Amino acid sequence: MPRTRNQFSEAFLPLVGFSFAISAWWLVARFELIGPTLLAPPSEVLVRLMLPFEGGSNPDDNVYTHAYVTLIRAAEGWTLGVLIGTILALLVTRIDVVYRTIEPIIEFIRAIPPILALPVLLVIFNYESGAHVATIVFGCTPIMLNSVAQGIISLDEERYERFALHQRSEKLRFFVRIMEVMPFVMYGARVTFSFAIIISVVTEMVFSPRGGFGIGALAKEAQIAFDTPTFYAAVMLMGIAGYAGNSMLLLLQERYFPQQ
Repeated sequence: MPRTRNQFSEAFLPLVGFSFAISAWWLVARFELIGPTLLAPPSEVLVRLMLPFEGGSNPDDNVYTHAYVTLIRAAEGWTLGVLIGTILALLVTRIDVVYRTIEPIIEFIRAIPPILALPVLLVIFNYESGAHVATIVFGCTPIMLNSVAQGIISLDEERYERFALHQRSEKLRFFVRIMEVMPFVMYGARVTFSFAIIISVVTEMVFSPRGGFGIGALAKEAQIAFDTPTFYAAVMLMGIAGYAGNSMLLLLQERYFPQQ
């Protein structure tokens, strides 16, 4: 019975939280505690989200198209950041003195706001969309590298040595090492996922990609025009995407790669 109650709470309480937040939002907008130029009512945001399905939206203003393009950029940069960070961590931790030598450099790069790299990357990528993706990679890679490297250092080396002592095959030992590292890879991937979406949106707000598509560019234009329904529709879509992606990664981590 306690297990059932806990499962019910885990499923029900988030719904209560979201319902409370939306109700508070509606009350603030209904009684104009915050003016409509700053806060759109939930009903107007819902109308804006439904507009593309009713055939009344210009394709260039379709909030879902902009969200899709932004999420594709975020996914590309995040995937590259996870792969590069993991591979670098596996390489630099093979020799302890090497990692200890470059660890301050990793921490220094991680402390640099990724948006500061955008101007340089825009020139390198000739102001194409690749600059936005590269900025995401720049932001995610050091976080991923540090997460995986710290995890590798904390592993139980005695267990790995026992495998070698019992003359287990190199492939088996490699598989065991990868499975031990995976919880730290998943943790780093989950942390950088939301970070990738944030960088993607911010870079689009700072410099609109060629073609004009991107939820950040759309949100900036809506903000300038005081089009608050479009602005909050963009916020809602990014929030939903980030929450859903983070929840899926957390579920995978807890089910297949729980940290010891």
